[in-house]
Amino acid sequence: MNAGTNPRDIYIGCHGDLNGWGGAMIAGRGLASACERAGLSTLLLGMGDRQPGANTTPDGSPLRNVAVDLLPLLWRVHNWCIPRILAKELRHMERPGVAFVSFSPFWTVAAKRVWPELPVLVRFCGLLSHCASLTRPREETPGFWKRVGIAGTLAAERRAVRVADRILVPTREHVEEIIGFEPSARGRTREIPDGCDLYEPRPEDRQVLREQLGIADTDFLILLCGSFDRNKAFDHAIRELARTDPRGQLALIGDGPERAKLERLADEHDIAQRVHFLRRVPDIAGWYAAADCVVSTSIYDTFPNVIKEAMWCGRPVVVPEHDPPRIYAGISGLLKREEGGRLYDRLCAGALAQRLNELIDNRGLAIELGACGQDVAKRLFNWGNTVREIWSAAGLNPPGPTPNAGAATATPSMSGSRNEPHDRSADAEKRDHEESEASVPCRAANTGGNPDENAAPVSCDSVPEHRR
Repeated sequence: MNAGTNPRDIYIGCHGDLNGWGGAMIAGRGLASACERAGLSTLLLGMGDRQPGANTTPDGSPLRNVAVDLLPLLWRVHNWCIPRILAKELRHMERPGVAFVSFSPFWTVAAKRVWPELPVLVRFCGLLSHCASLTRPREETPGFWKRVGIAGTLAAERRAVRVADRILVPTREHVEEIIGFEPSARGRTREIPDGCDLYEPRPEDRQVLREQLGIADTDFLILLCGSFDRNKAFDHAIRELARTDPRGQLALIGDGPERAKLERLADEHDIAQRVHFLRRVPDIAGWYAAADCVVSTSIYDTFPNVIKEAMWCGRPVVVPEHDPPRIYAGISGLLKREEGGRLYDRLCAGALAQRLNELIDNRGLAIELGACGQDVAKRLFNWGNTVREIWSAAGLNPPGPTPNAGAATATPSMSGSRNEPHDRSADAEKRDHEESEASVPCRAANTGGNPDENAAPVSCDSVPEHRR
């Protein structure tokens, strides 16, 4: 097989509209950038009625949305029909020269249906089967046809895991989750950490943005980003803030169905003056500069983009302990093994507050933890290993070191903003090469480990009585 025999070597299928934002969009664009830098031409595919405003990414990868509309009488079984609609579209396209990489179960099933001999790799950062109930408002009870739609998505997900040639996941905890979901995935599942947008926070932004919120230099700004929904569970952060040192301030970037409830909750705990609702912001990098710590409170969030980005920017991170099936936080295992962050018991009242108070009381510890996390991010969070896995799945030898996706990629952040591309210097290109060389090789499913016991989460017994 020759990578140059077709107009495009790699098709990348994203789960959603390319005009939108979210983790799949960030990952898809980041991988496309890395492939282009490695000499693999790409086509980025999404699902939407309107074509993207820009025809290509800054690295030259074409963008194309595929409409997934149905006849009015079939809308009730829409999710069951999406793979068939996408397959129909793919049949009118030339076969990619090397492989199809999917960030969606629908694209995976469609690509394998149209090109059964083509290597198809699916990138899973979460199983909808384990988090579907968390994507709807608390008070909503799905009716019959809603449950039919959910069942269609879950059926596509299981089918995708069964037919994909390679299943790429970011942590070994997620490897275990995938194999538990579908035992036949053993042997085809690879642990490969995702790449990361290369933000460069400017020190001058720190003072400007903190002044906007009325935050003093002595205050400790805790940052959370994402959708205000049941899964992100920002209400837990607000309740824990009430237990922290008064110097702790909370900034919530995003929006969603739970916003009004969160505002009321802050009022009820008499800490509204310490909770700042920022909606989506135009420049997330500036807020990483302004923050003293970045936190996840999610119930299901295997490899959060905001945590990866914060680590890259040298900010200490605090995430839940992985405790399936109650809490899925696969990145916690990586942080434990690499000593790159702090963990807490998500189900223990006061545990997060204790971790935050440790950092508030010891700013030197917070800085040291941020530096350790940044080292981990720069060693592990690049798309080079994923590109090499694509070559391997296609039975080809990579031409050389694969650079990381760089900051020139204009990708939407988890805050919903787009970052403008800028010229990369020779130093930046050299850094990409060094990071790729330093990155650990991808690990197959059955890997061992010796986690650092000192990084274990606090227990309820260790939480002071007055903070429970």
